[in-house]
Parts: sequence; structure tokens; C-alpha cells
Amino acid sequence: MDYEMKQNFEAAIPIFGEMHKHYQNHSDWNLRLARARQEEGIRRGKQETEMKRVGILVAVIIYAILGLIIESIFGSVKFGALILILAIGTFAGVKVNGIVMKKFQEQPFSPEFIQQETTLNQNMQSELNAVKQIYADNWELIEYFPNDYRYSYAIEQIYKILLNGRADSMKEALNIFEEDCHRRRMEQQLAQILQMQMELCGYLIEISSEVYQLRQQMNQMQNKN
Repeated sequence: MDYEMKQNFEAAIPIFGEMHKHYQNHSDWNLRLARARQEEGIRRGKQETEMKRVGILVAVIIYAILGLIIESIFGSVKFGALILILAIGTFAGVKVNGIVMKKFQEQPFSPEFIQQETTLNQNMQSELNAVKQIYADNWELIEYFPNDYRYSYAIEQIYKILLNGRADSMKEALNIFEEDCHRRRMEQQLAQILQMQMELCGYLIEISSEVYQLRQQMNQMQNKN
């Protein structure tokens, strides 16, 4: 590793670290926004359910009023009148429910959510603007590194590879970095497989224990007979 390369890496590490911090902040703000939207969706879902209940209640009241009116006119509610009540009541109930749901859809989101969403979006945009500014201020240095490796973890690991003498050139360091990443992925996959095997062994032990207990119970029952 020559002097110029060493200087570039040492200058780039804190810069990419700063960008990583802004990306992480952006991710955190985005996660908060997703949670806020989920909570607002739950709130509106409950509100929608309540408004549907109001629509059903209104329909029931209409049925009752129609029944009382027809009973007062004819003295009793006959079959034909009952059909009429159901038809008119259902029609009125559908209309009322449609009006209620239209009013619900026209209702804006809660002021608290709107304010929270606006603030979170502004925070996320601020983080992105900070990254853009870092790029603009340090473009010549950032351009020194290959495009696929312009992030904090890669720059730090490649620099360690060069610093520890595992590579003498950028190309060699990049190849070793890719090999290291591949090995870590394989180790993670192997760890997942081992975890699944351990869980499977645990299930088999539980099943074996249950089968053993069942046999014991069957033997006890046979001995009694």
C-alpha cells in the first residue's frame, strides 16, 4: 500500500462513517414513520367500525319505526307488510351506511398524525440532504473508490486488509474482501442449519419421551387387565 492510498483511506473512513450515520438516522426516522402510519391505520380502522355500527343501529331503528307505523295502520304486521318493512329498511340502511362511510372517507387524518408525518418526512429529507452535501464536498476522494464499495463497512475492512499486509493492491484487497464476505455468509447459513438441526433434535427427543410415556401407560393398563 503506497502513501497516497493510505492517505485516501484514512481521509475517507471518517467521511463514510459520517454518511453511514446519516443513512442510519434516515432508516430510524423511516421506521418511526411506518409505525406512526400503522397506528393511524389502526385508529381509523376502529373509527370505521364504530361508524358502521352507527349505520346498523340506524337501520334497526328504521325497521322498528316502520313496524310501528304499519302496525298502527293495519292493527298487525302481516307477511306482506313484513316484506315491505324489510325491503324499505334494508334500502334505507344501505343508503345510511353509504352516507356514513362517505363521511368517514372524507374525514382527514388526525392533526397529531399529520404533524408527526410532516416532521418525520422533514427529518428524513434532512439526513439525505446531509449525505448529498458530503458527496458534493468530497467527491474527488469518494470517486477514488469503486462504486460498489462506497460504504463505511467496506472501506474499513478493505483498509484493514491492506494495513495487515493481506494485499498489496486495491484489486487484491477487493478480491479478499469479497472472499471474506462470502465466507461470512456461508458461516451464517451453516449456523442457521445447525440451529434448525438442534431444534429438530429437541422435537425428536420430546416425541420420543411422549411415546415412551404412552407405552408405559399401555403396559400398566395391560398389567391391570
